[in-house]
Amino acid sequence: MSLCSYGCGNQGIYELKNGKFCCHKSCNGCSINKQKNSANHSVKSNNNLLGVIGIPNNNCTCRFCTKEINFVGVQNHEKYCNLNPTNIKIVSCECCGVCNDGLYGSGRFCSLHCARSFGACVNKLERALKISKTLTKVPLELICKNCNKIFYRKRVRQACSRECQYALRNKSIETRQKLSKAMKLRWEEGRHSGWASRNKLTPSYAEKYFMTVLMNAKIKFVFEKKAGRYFIDFALSKGRIALEIDGSQHKWPDRKKKDQKKDEYLVSKRWRVLRIPWCGRLSVRKSANMFFEEYNKLMGTDLKPMVFS
Repeated sequence: MSLCSYGCGNQGIYELKNGKFCCHKSCNGCSINKQKNSANHSVKSNNNLLGVIGIPNNNCTCRFCTKEINFVGVQNHEKYCNLNPTNIKIVSCECCGVCNDGLYGSGRFCSLHCARSFGACVNKLERALKISKTLTKVPLELICKNCNKIFYRKRVRQACSRECQYALRNKSIETRQKLSKAMKLRWEEGRHSGWASRNKLTPSYAEKYFMTVLMNAKIKFVFEKKAGRYFIDFALSKGRIALEIDGSQHKWPDRKKKDQKKDEYLVSKRWRVLRIPWCGRLSVRKSANMFFEEYNKLMGTDLKPMVFS
């Protein structure tokens, strides 16, 4: 039996594929072969780092600042040396400390990750202290200036709720005058788009009466339908009729001008305006008869009022 072909002195028990004999099943198991492989690996790694084969890893001096530096990092140091006329100024990242060219952002950080993490780490303690102060703060006992109700808040407040705050603000004469002036100016300039809805308003006696008249006549309608900046008293879907009930206030000259503008707008939107004057509670039949006469002319029907009181 021959000896190991790799020079370890042991008997070559196993025959390898390359025709050699070794003391182990694999050549990597031989002690002599392991030492050779590790030595070759270290030489290759040094060559990759230094760029030169066979130069020892000793300290050397920089060509610009004459500073002793390890041979592995001398090339990187000379590239960013402050005395190098063709250098890129080196900046250390405030977060991770890595040297970089300072071209990212303001130059304080090397990347977006470092910029965000630095801010989070620095301000984390301050935010935690603020949150702890607000959470552990004892609430104050306050009295609402609007409803005189006792309530508790961590900060000083004049009102206990938003409704009380609005009511308290509108109580003062100065604020009410300012709001009215601003609203009048918007209305004169045409910048007021009209109210959003009139759901909270209670209908008048005349409107309630005509509701019963229309319901008994089985005429479908929508009460206070919004049309642009205006509201239609009764919008009759069949025939697209805008029924307006005019009280005594509609006889005033300024109100007549406003009604005329409203009618012109509704006509431009393909509404047929039907204005019925309200004759008072003592003569409700007269107003109902006037409505059905005009309605029958427009629609070609023969309806008669069924409610007169």
